[in-house]
Formats: sequence, C-alpha cells, structure tokens
Amino acid sequence: MLIKLSYLTFYLRLLPYHKNRMGIFAATALVVGGGISFTVSSIFMCFPIEKGWDPSVPGKCIDRNAWVYVNTAYNMVADVVVFLLPIPTLWSLQR
Repeated sequence: MLIKLSYLTFYLRLLPYHKNRMGIFAATALVVGGGISFTVSSIFMCFPIEKGWDPSVPGKCIDRNAWVYVNTAYNMVADVVVFLLPIPTLWSLQR
C-alpha cells in the first residue's frame, strides 16, 4: 500500500491538471481503502484471533485460500490502475 501511495503522491506533483488530480485522488481512496480492509481482515481472519496461530483453539476461520486470491486480484488491479494513470499525459507530450 505504501509503495502505491508513494507513486500517487509523485503523480500529484507530476500531473498538474484537474482531471488528472481527481483520478489520482480516486486511486488514492481505492488504495487506502483496500489496504486498510485487507489489513484488518488479515488480523481478524479467525475468531478467536488466537486460532490463527494455534489450530488447537476452538473457533472458526475464513477460507485463507479465497482471501489470498481476492487480495492478490485486488493488488493486481490496483497496480494496473496506478501505473496507467500518467499514460494519457505522457502521450500528449511533444517530442
């Protein structure tokens, strides 16, 4: 999450136009929201929390494989969005 945010803050300085800045703010909200939600869900993946590291504790956990797939897919989409943001501005530059 922090690496994506560092790219987005760099884009804020690089891309001065209002349209671009709105896209950057939307991508920032996407990255921060996803980062916080996946961090919280990884902490509270099991109930009680101790079951996450001690399988002998009675309780329930969410499907870890599904969580990993969803987390991976989200990060791939967020990476593509972040890296495609400056492309229209770069295409409009003159040689």
